[in-house]
Amino acid sequence: MSKEPIRIADAIPEPPASYYRTVEATLKQTIESEAVVQQKKRSVTLASFGTRRIRLTKRAFVALVAAAILLVATTAVAAAAWIVRDYYSPAYYMDQSKEERVQNENAIPEVEQMIESAAPVTGNAVVRMLPELANAEKLNEWRVKMGQKAYEESEWAWVREIRPEVEEVLYDGASLSYRIRLNTDHGDALAWDSGYLDAWVENTWFTPEGGVESEELYGGTGIMPESCSETGATIHTAHDGDELPEDFPKEGCVQIHVLIAINDKRVEPMSGIGRIAEIDYSFTFDASTGGQVIETSTSEYTLAGNYTMTIDDASGVHNERVSLDGVVLEQTVSYRATGIYVNYRVKSAPRGWKDAYTKALLVPSGDSNSHFGFAAYYEIRKEAEDNTLKPGYPSSIPAGEITLILPIFPSQYEEIRKNGCGLTIGLNCVERVTGSKNGKQRTVTAGEDWSMTPQDFDEWDYDTRFQPLISVTIPLPNNH
Repeated sequence: MSKEPIRIADAIPEPPASYYRTVEATLKQTIESEAVVQQKKRSVTLASFGTRRIRLTKRAFVALVAAAILLVATTAVAAAAWIVRDYYSPAYYMDQSKEERVQNENAIPEVEQMIESAAPVTGNAVVRMLPELANAEKLNEWRVKMGQKAYEESEWAWVREIRPEVEEVLYDGASLSYRIRLNTDHGDALAWDSGYLDAWVENTWFTPEGGVESEELYGGTGIMPESCSETGATIHTAHDGDELPEDFPKEGCVQIHVLIAINDKRVEPMSGIGRIAEIDYSFTFDASTGGQVIETSTSEYTLAGNYTMTIDDASGVHNERVSLDGVVLEQTVSYRATGIYVNYRVKSAPRGWKDAYTKALLVPSGDSNSHFGFAAYYEIRKEAEDNTLKPGYPSSIPAGEITLILPIFPSQYEEIRKNGCGLTIGLNCVERVTGSKNGKQRTVTAGEDWSMTPQDFDEWDYDTRFQPLISVTIPLPNNH
């Protein structure tokens, strides 16, 4: 055993994206993430592609959607269940297994058809145990330092027999989600509450059919707590929004290669210093149907009026009264079998408009009155009532843009067209701050010239005020 001093920075990898999505699954609430770094390319050795599958043309895609619509007569309740939910997204939909979706009457015909069309095929898996890892010596030292036994092959030999298998893939051109089952006779070790091992997808790469160079993806999840059983556990990974590059294949067979980390939580539950093994695993799926878009529409809206913006920059957080006169928002609506995507960006702005204003206008505030920034509500107008609901967001959004996801599917277009889908977008600004400093509680009213630095409070919460900007009616395709 080396006597050199151990530096924790050498042993602890950057916290995996899987951790954040696992928290989301546990707490059942949306986590907004910062925009990921620019996509980069990396060459890796991958297994060969599996059997070539038939590509679907645009006509075949329309036929697929039509077939899904025929199914809606028997699953109307299921589709309706999603239309009255806050924060739907394809990634969130895949948080449940197919059995759970069907049992809970949450299965959406169009989305289930998309999952079936992906036809995933499991591929090669290679397990590397701790002695085979690049930083094996330091990891073993950390095991002992944290009160655990040094690595012994006989104790961990069963981990070599873990058999990963892709369960489902959902790809709609804007997001990619997949569930990987870790099959083992030692499923109790991976149990969420009582197990001593954790697993997550740490790195992911994709290779188009016929390609040589692989490109890295970002984002992911860990073990889904409800998936654990005596026979293993399931990892759900989602690449959503800006995490999915524009050059991701829209057709053909795509190979996904993942690096799965196996971590001993008894050493340290949150970081990677308890790593006991890594699994290189690959699978393929058919991207042909997912890359299709039913239709798109584009509109422009010119804003007007003075609004209070809450701006977060290097100096801290402050309110500023800003004129939105002449700011033009471009709205792009994409109609997919998995829902309606509504994107906004600032197309043009008058002289004096700052990049900081665009960021403050289009940063998502999400589901909390303690978040400031862009906020939206949509309504499915019916005879006697309005259902005011909150749209979903991709987990990662490009800077200077905002995207909303509405759970409206092709089989519902006719009904929605009759009743209308109204969308109101607005801006949340900080109105009140409640926090503590040196153990003393205080509340501050945030006026239009209010500002705060991290030194003002040790911990704090915001209350915000919603300022509506525009209300629009989302158009629907005429031929569907």
